[in-house]
Amino acid sequence: MKFTYTAVTKDGKTVHGTLDAVDRQGVVSSLTKQGAKPVAIKAEGVHGSKKHRGKKVKSKDLVIFTRQLSTMISAGVPLTTNTSKKLLAP
Repeated sequence: MKFTYTAVTKDGKTVHGTLDAVDRQGVVSSLTKQGAKPVAIKAEGVHGSKKHRGKKVKSKDLVIFTRQLSTMISAGVPLTTNTSKKLLAP
């Protein structure tokens, strides 16, 4: 997972950057090893900034998807193999 951080170095300078880590504690550990004290850590990705969000899903499309998913589950279709094919279909 990618994290954005603000930290203060031993010199008292404020630094900003991004790190890849498993969790927030991994970012803290990494920054501490570098001699910096974290001030703020923010997770990016799914719950990241608005610039990474896609278009809003229309209610009609959500209803169609839900019905198709329900039909596949009722029919016993293995979702791991067919979900990606359905989602990629135009």
